[in-house]
Amino acid sequence: MTKVAILLPNSDLMEDAAYAANLYHLDIVNMSVVNRHSIPEAVEKALREDVDVIMARGSHVDIIKSCSPAIPVVDIKITSLEVGVLISRAKSLVEKNCPVIALTGPENMFAYINNGFLEEYYDIKLRFYTFVDPEQMRLTAKQAIEEGADVLIGGWAVGEICEQEAFPFVKTESGRESLLESCRTASYVGEALALQKRYAKSLQTIIDYTYGGIIELDEELRIQHVNRFSENLLLSDSSQMKGRYIWNFIPAISKRLLGSLIRRKKEHHSLIITIDDTQFWTNITPIVTDNRVTGMIISFYEGRQIEPDDESRRRELLSRGYTAHMTFDRLPARSPQMQELIMKAKRYAAFQFPILISGEKGLEKQTLAECIHNHGLLKDYPFISYNCNEQDDEKLRRLLFEGQSADATGSEPSAYRGPCTIYLKEISALSENAQIMVMEATQKRPYSSGFTAMASKFSGLRIIASTSMDLAGLVREGRFRDDLYYALSVTSLYLPSLRERRDDVDMLIDMFMTDFQKSYGRFVKLTNAARARLKSYDWPGNMAELRAVLSRLLVNADGYYIDASDVELQIRACMLPESMAAAMKLRDPDDERMASEAELIKRSLKKYGGNREKTARDLGISTATLWRRMKRYGIEKNEGK
Repeated sequence: MTKVAILLPNSDLMEDAAYAANLYHLDIVNMSVVNRHSIPEAVEKALREDVDVIMARGSHVDIIKSCSPAIPVVDIKITSLEVGVLISRAKSLVEKNCPVIALTGPENMFAYINNGFLEEYYDIKLRFYTFVDPEQMRLTAKQAIEEGADVLIGGWAVGEICEQEAFPFVKTESGRESLLESCRTASYVGEALALQKRYAKSLQTIIDYTYGGIIELDEELRIQHVNRFSENLLLSDSSQMKGRYIWNFIPAISKRLLGSLIRRKKEHHSLIITIDDTQFWTNITPIVTDNRVTGMIISFYEGRQIEPDDESRRRELLSRGYTAHMTFDRLPARSPQMQELIMKAKRYAAFQFPILISGEKGLEKQTLAECIHNHGLLKDYPFISYNCNEQDDEKLRRLLFEGQSADATGSEPSAYRGPCTIYLKEISALSENAQIMVMEATQKRPYSSGFTAMASKFSGLRIIASTSMDLAGLVREGRFRDDLYYALSVTSLYLPSLRERRDDVDMLIDMFMTDFQKSYGRFVKLTNAARARLKSYDWPGNMAELRAVLSRLLVNADGYYIDASDVELQIRACMLPESMAAAMKLRDPDDERMASEAELIKRSLKKYGGNREKTARDLGISTATLWRRMKRYGIEKNEGK
């Protein structure tokens, strides 16, 4: 039953108010007559009595809302029927055809009024004079008189002005109809509030008993609500936390991070924070209303406790180089294929299933494996790489079941059994016995469920494998276990070759050249023609071949510029014998290179109207070199003019 407080301007309305409230099954907690000065006290009393809705009339409504913005207020509005009764009374006060009647009052005093209908029905001219501030009441009345009104309808202040001026006046009154309408509205509001309370209580129960922390922030990033999990974890009561900034309790969730998410209106997933020696998988989601961030929801789930007895061995392993260096933000990914791959890899990093990375040779699959490791729950733990071509089953057994030696030289003073990622390079090379061991490792927790939560004493081993072979084909041939193939292929990633993502070649060229130039202390520039040749080549050896060609270009460069002919020479020098033979059968490299470079020069000359200085600058060569090549390729000196 909806509990209401009915605050009325006079006692005449009390009987009708009680009748209407009873008709709509409202529980009247408080019904009293108030004025502007007594309203704050009446509102405070209503709040103490835990009312659901306050009902009031006219300017009193605005005062109530200013006292307590949170509680719903229903206006007692004068209805069209009641306005008709008032007009009839007003018209009887003057003996004049089509008199001008002024209806005055606060903006929220009247329900919808069909002005044209009333004027036609009563043969009058109806004018409205409304105000917001009650102090404007007297000025509004004087304005209506000055503008030619014959009769005024209004409140007590309007009546005082009319009495002083001996002017015809009818007092506005709410009757049973307006109270019935207001009580009907109050009952609807009460039903909506009851439904909202039930929903909020159900939601709060779900939130309180969920196995994770949930914190709600307002638009100023202050804590509004926390569930019981968060209270217990942060050792603070919700009343102590409310209104304070989140970073006062969780420093890892900084103002800078949240500000960035607000500006971009983006979610942030997979943030790993540590609270009391326990890691938590954290998601931050902005609440966007009308394209504006009005708050945030932070949810976090317990991942794994950090074992004190593992800490010294973990640090020793990390200090000896068992670390992953690459992160997704450093991975060249201009092509749609790589962008989609990275998005999928980030999603897989959130789970503890094994991951299989496939693709051609020379793609440096370990780079992607390191990115996944550094994006996952084990990013602060060792990354251990094992080349399956070693065929050392005993070493693999120690890695999977006894822990990695803390000594990179081969001796084993102590084994590390704590959380880590083991990267198995070219898993297709494993022996039958080794495949059985890897299969057994994948069956241990948490792989059976895939959840990120781990038992505190479990090693937290994660396996990432790679292959350049067709594993499905090897399974059909009986050379690879089908059960291991199925276990690995649950979360598989295909790394596309360079010829499938030529948009990334530019980025790789710049990345490798920058690294080489810093290492060798030599600085050279690729001409546009040289870069075009590098991008057009298919790179059967992928990044390994690209790295080798760029290294040779830098080492063998005679001057500051590297042109297309230099690129062609080093590509041919790096080709495998069978690739070289195939290339020679398909084309004469010199003829193709010269034709391509001649066409490039002609297009540039045409672009700049035959201006050689601009053409040379565009091609990245000197004007002298341009002139020599024009002569070599038989290009007319007036070409492009």
